[in-house]
Amino acid sequence: MAHQTSYYLEGRKDKKKGKKKVKNVPIRFCFSFDGQKFMSNTGLKADAIQWSKDKQQFKSSASNSEAKNTQLKAIAEKLEAIYLQIKNSGVQVTKEEISEIWQAKGIMKDFFNYFDEFTRVEGQNKAWSAATYQKFKTLKIHLQNLEKSENLKMEFQKINKDFYQKLFDYFVSKGHRNSSIKKTFNNINWYLGWCIENKNITIKDFKKFTIKESKSAAGNPLNIVFLKPEEFIMMFEANIPDLRLSRVKDIFCFMCACGLRYSDMAALRRQDISEDSIKITTQKTADALEIPLNHFSKSILEKYDNSLPKISNVRLNLYLKEMAKYLELNRRLTKVYIKAGTTVKEEAELWQVLTSHCARKTFISLSVFLNMNPEIIMRFSGHHSHKMMEVYTGITIKQKQAQMALFTAENIKDKIAN
Repeated sequence: MAHQTSYYLEGRKDKKKGKKKVKNVPIRFCFSFDGQKFMSNTGLKADAIQWSKDKQQFKSSASNSEAKNTQLKAIAEKLEAIYLQIKNSGVQVTKEEISEIWQAKGIMKDFFNYFDEFTRVEGQNKAWSAATYQKFKTLKIHLQNLEKSENLKMEFQKINKDFYQKLFDYFVSKGHRNSSIKKTFNNINWYLGWCIENKNITIKDFKKFTIKESKSAAGNPLNIVFLKPEEFIMMFEANIPDLRLSRVKDIFCFMCACGLRYSDMAALRRQDISEDSIKITTQKTADALEIPLNHFSKSILEKYDNSLPKISNVRLNLYLKEMAKYLELNRRLTKVYIKAGTTVKEEAELWQVLTSHCARKTFISLSVFLNMNPEIIMRFSGHHSHKMMEVYTGITIKQKQAQMALFTAENIKDKIAN
């Protein structure tokens, strides 16, 4: 074995009696590795009668023996983690290197200290939005709550499939759906991957835990809510007497016509708007985009003299439902999701689930409906890969019907002849 930890009672003599101490004796450890030894105190003490020399642990008759033996086991695990941390960094493992890390309180830098460093560094390097900072702040709170509820110390060497399972069970107990938990796990793996790359930390079973999500027959996620072409046209052309709801309608239609997120629409300024296009730097990804204006977006901007009404996202989502209900957007939807291993189906009408984010999805679905070039759609929407666009491919039944209409004897014969 390359490395192992052994424990023993200190052999120091009692100065007054001149005999070896048998009461309240410090327990030491010896970490043997690669022909070297690193020795130090465990911080625990025992009477000689309470200590098993053969088993190198507290006897069951000792007070709190189980908890103390668990502490001894934790010391061995931490020493092994230090050894692997140094070895994986490419530096030669020496007792001096181990001693330096051991003497630093906490043995290895604390899980949450690294988490704070990660959010600071990645936040600056990737220009995180306020929403992303909040997302990781919430994640940290969840992990700290898991620590308390499961009596589970967050340590890198303890991150394995069992850890992921406990984390999954925790979020299920909080009422989270599988799709939401998967997004959370992606953020956790982002952090752990950063630790692996930047801190030379080895993490067992990294990214090996899979979470089942609801998928359509085509393999795409379900529950994508958007306006159909006829619904968008009806909304755009609707005359709503209530000024508040009319403004909400215009804001939503503008986002549908440009593919903007709420954060980018809210940050839009007069100087960002020219006669033919708008130029923005996205709040979420810091991408610089130039989006040409079309019939819909131009007419809305002209109506408000290039200064859209201001409204918070919370109120926008609230009033959107009121406006959509007024327009009788009652199309029935079936939301399918997995929760705690069970497939759940919920019925709702379109107006009940309409949110500001549906505008962006409507823009992409309309673009696909109009057979726009996928590469151009990605430039407008800010998507970075075709994989991210796959969920919108073929989402209208009319497109499928049009393609299936080509499946005729005449077409087959024509292809054979040519």
